[in-house]
Amino acid sequence: HTGDLGNIKAGDNGRAVFRFKDQLLKVWDIIGRSVVVTENQDDLGKGQHPLSVINGNSGSRLACGIISRSAGLFENTKKICACDGVTIWDERNKPLAGPGRRTVSDKQHSTPQACSAF
Repeated sequence: HTGDLGNIKAGDNGRAVFRFKDQLLKVWDIIGRSVVVTENQDDLGKGQHPLSVINGNSGSRLACGIISRSAGLFENTKKICACDGVTIWDERNKPLAGPGRRTVSDKQHSTPQACSAF
């Protein structure tokens, strides 16, 4: 069924590498979606266990994440605002406005500028 990426087996080091090709599911359809890794193979709802029709009796959830795109090298400087230089990665740790938003490299007494996203 759509959304099931199949069964992937990790090696002894806990890592797995795989390629997946589907006629219905394209890369842009899954960007921003979540993924869950479970401990067992999904029985696709065909097993006799009561959980078979709920989650494919696939066991405990081991890991989860969100699928995102990655820019190539030097393609995305991750800047949010030209006036303060806060990056996407630092944005969650900064207030939305005010002196606490400035980056360390900013001058403490600089005149605020109008923000412009780029």
